[in-house]
Amino acid sequence: MVRLNTVEYLEEEGFAVLEAGSGEAALSYLDTNGQIDLLFTDIRLGGGINGWDVGEAFRSRFPNIAVLYTSGNSLAPSRAVERSRFFVKPYELGEIAEACRELCDNVVRDCASDSLTHRK
Repeated sequence: MVRLNTVEYLEEEGFAVLEAGSGEAALSYLDTNGQIDLLFTDIRLGGGINGWDVGEAFRSRFPNIAVLYTSGNSLAPSRAVERSRFFVKPYELGEIAEACRELCDNVVRDCASDSLTHRK
């Protein structure tokens, strides 16, 4: 439910969202032809892959991608990852949207490219 509510909120805020229910499903987006500007992932995912691994995989395909990490465990280890933020659940949806805007704007600025977009 948390994922579905977050997806719905971000879409209402004007973001184009690709949704995945697992780390393995998220990795299927690595073959996309388009640019992905931001990844939002939980640290704890079902299966054999965690959010840190998903973030690293996306960084290998999209080197300038921004990443939002989250966890319901306030003791979850946070890593210092460039162009990323870490949120402990429960989080405010407005804070997530603001972080998405800020990080995506930084990606666009860092790449100095008009071809990168994060809004519909």
